[in-house]
Amino acid sequence: MNKDEVDQPQSAAVVEKDEKETDTTEQTNGSADHDQKPEAEAESESEEIANDPNEITSADRPSATMLSSSNPQTLISFVDSNKLQQSDFNESVYQGRALPVPAGDVLEIPIIIRGPSNSVVEYTVESSSLDISFGIVVLNGESNVDGDDADKSEDMTIFERKRVDAHLSPITGQFLIRTVPCTVLFTFDNTYSFVRSKEVTYRITITPPSMDEALASRRRRAKASLEAVQEDAKSAESRLISVISQRQELEAEIEKLQKLVMDKSKSKLVAEKEEGWLKKRLEMREVQEEMLNVRLENGWEDEGKQYSDANFTKSEAMKKCEDIAIKYVARSRKKLAKDQ
Repeated sequence: MNKDEVDQPQSAAVVEKDEKETDTTEQTNGSADHDQKPEAEAESESEEIANDPNEITSADRPSATMLSSSNPQTLISFVDSNKLQQSDFNESVYQGRALPVPAGDVLEIPIIIRGPSNSVVEYTVESSSLDISFGIVVLNGESNVDGDDADKSEDMTIFERKRVDAHLSPITGQFLIRTVPCTVLFTFDNTYSFVRSKEVTYRITITPPSMDEALASRRRRAKASLEAVQEDAKSAESRLISVISQRQELEAEIEKLQKLVMDKSKSKLVAEKEEGWLKKRLEMREVQEEMLNVRLENGWEDEGKQYSDANFTKSEAMKKCEDIAIKYVARSRKKLAKDQ
């Protein structure tokens, strides 16, 4: 690459658009053929541009985004494209002469192609005196330069931006526009230069296919879309059968679990009743144990040896036993009333 050596005076710039008729195109992906690529790759891309009009290519097939859209018209719009008119098949030429690209600046040339698809874009780019960074990107839809309205996942780089010796020999190439509408963005980048301005000259020719080729292209898109729809429907049907089987298995498992829960709930109720009965029984046994211990420790009233005839009344031990029994009965009734 040449490095800038001396500032050059900036010459006047002339931009021209020579349109025999304005072109129309929709959405873009394409393959490029330019003099910066290896010969084998360039030859294969040239063959793609001159491919069989009846042969379905990857560009004729709908994208995953189109197939996943909830709106059925999205796919149909891709197939139908714009209504074809005779004026759509006239060649358009865009050119600019000695356009200045100031130091630290970028010059962008956006060209909107609305239709028909399979138009061939040819370009020739030159710079005066010094090298320039150059690149080409095809933006999905009629996007602005920033791509705000585009689906960036569908954008395609035709010529990766890099410094080229366009001052030594013209940079030329061609590529095919498969999907429309689209915006072809030519970029001349001089941001790497802090002092020196550059001048660029370009000529861009957009040659649409013939009417017969455009009709064949639309039919290819329809066939490819039909294949994609049928293939996706087959896949969805297979998945649906699998999902239905899975759902039925889960329902059967849930039913078993529900029955198990019901059985466990019944067992729980039985356990709760038995638990309550055993607690009452244990409580009663504790009272009885206490009452028996009192008797054994203090004796009974009819054992006269413990009491004088003058004071023969209920002993304190017997009263204590009666109090324990009364409290137990009262406590049991209270619990019974609470449970009810």
